[in-house]
Amino acid sequence: MKRIILLVSGLLLLGACHKNAYPVAGDGEIVQRILQRELSAADMNVADISTLQSATLRSGHHIYRLRMGKENIVLETDGTNQFLKGAIYTITGSIAKNNGHTTYSGVFDRSDLSRKNAVHWSIDKGFAKELHSFTTVATNGTGQQHVNYECADCTLPEVTVSASYPKSGGIDWFTWMSLLSMFDMGSQNDYIAVDWVFGGGGGSSPSAPVITIDQENAENKDKIEPKKYTDCFGSIPDGSTTLYTVTISTDLPTDGHPEIFYNWSDGSPGHAFIELNKSTPYGGVSQDFGFYPTSSYKLITLDNINLASKVVDDGGHEYQARYTISVSAAQFQAAVNAVNSARDTYNVGNYNCTDFALGVFNAAGGGLTIPRHSIPGFEVDGGSNTPQGLYEKIQSLKNNGAANTSTTNNKEYAGSSKGPCD
Repeated sequence: MKRIILLVSGLLLLGACHKNAYPVAGDGEIVQRILQRELSAADMNVADISTLQSATLRSGHHIYRLRMGKENIVLETDGTNQFLKGAIYTITGSIAKNNGHTTYSGVFDRSDLSRKNAVHWSIDKGFAKELHSFTTVATNGTGQQHVNYECADCTLPEVTVSASYPKSGGIDWFTWMSLLSMFDMGSQNDYIAVDWVFGGGGGSSPSAPVITIDQENAENKDKIEPKKYTDCFGSIPDGSTTLYTVTISTDLPTDGHPEIFYNWSDGSPGHAFIELNKSTPYGGVSQDFGFYPTSSYKLITLDNINLASKVVDDGGHEYQARYTISVSAAQFQAAVNAVNSARDTYNVGNYNCTDFALGVFNAAGGGLTIPRHSIPGFEVDGGSNTPQGLYEKIQSLKNNGAANTSTTNNKEYAGSSKGPCD
């Protein structure tokens, strides 16, 4: 998982999240004392406390950001508001589509608060070139070249572009930069929003909530033979007391925020999966199935969105909404057949994990249709089935009193699968 710090202006906050809060009393005094101690007199004269924005990490540490002329200041304090580190930074650049992916390229400059230990990043399609080794590779048949970057954790680069979609339609893009890397070139787990327009203007700026981005690393999930799993249902006898259920679950890429989209090539697409359960008063079998590309989401481009697929054991997977239906033996068998005949091709826009889960659920008589949305960078006519759309539908069913529906702003976890049976 990646943790994203939302530090956005008041206007952008309305498009990106539902909750507005403000720095608590005393934040300005805390920051002003730190700045008076750490900044030069010239910089202190330019620092604008009225533009102060804040966030609290789960560790209890606090992040503060404010404008200083054409530059920005970021501070980190511990749970008792003791100063830990700080940086002065500037960022320039632009967002553009490259091979179907919306990416950021530009320049990032940073120093400590005393203007020492300066660093300079040349950011190419999200990656800071100074932080990685890389090779230039010819693109087959095009005569062009592209760069492959190497790093220990390239699930998300230093700068990643995502989007939130407003309910009225359309897509608003947001850019995120690795927060702790800004301080000390350390962890790439915390990200800060680059909003281009700073809040403030004489009043309190919004306090930034902390949200969690879930990563689906498709390449790390083992392919299974679905039939070896579904054969296990044969160990449970059919009879008048046998219960058959089919459950569809969805895991949002951004916990509690179905309105926020992330480009699937960043490894944060969210996920939908299916659970089949057959039981009697004397025991039962549950199996969880998910549909993935066999390789990293990073390989998905508009020129090659058809990837080889695999079914995996999704037992224990997290979710934020689920819907369970009771079915007949014949309907249950239809769901089993749908799992066993999963497509061998994964297509981000036309047949992804949500399409697979819906196909199995509806084969069992679920009759479920969901809102379709455009996937940033992979738009298709009529939109696509997504984990966000599935969440919205389950939330709507729950609000209208449908049985066996549940949603949460945090996380729940599916039970373990029984596994294969020879």
